[in-house]
Amino acid sequence: MNSAQLKLSPRGRGKIVLRIEKAEIEYPESDGLPMGETDLHRWWMIRIADWLRWRYHGERVYVSGNLLIYPEEGNIYRHVSPDCFVVLDC
Repeated sequence: MNSAQLKLSPRGRGKIVLRIEKAEIEYPESDGLPMGETDLHRWWMIRIADWLRWRYHGERVYVSGNLLIYPEEGNIYRHVSPDCFVVLDC
């Protein structure tokens, strides 16, 4: 969950401005687990990513894999690391 800081600061005469700032979230870059792939598995991951890049060539997409993805903002404990994925319209 995001933690927020509440800051009250006087502004002008008798006015108080309420400012809420989100705390900076640091997402881990590794889950600490080894990548358990065989040579064949790695070959297929690279091949599938290449096929997807070819399929979406010229479109606004991002193709990658083996990256930690955090689907819920602020929750560093919920993550996935797919072998390959596509982000459309980016």
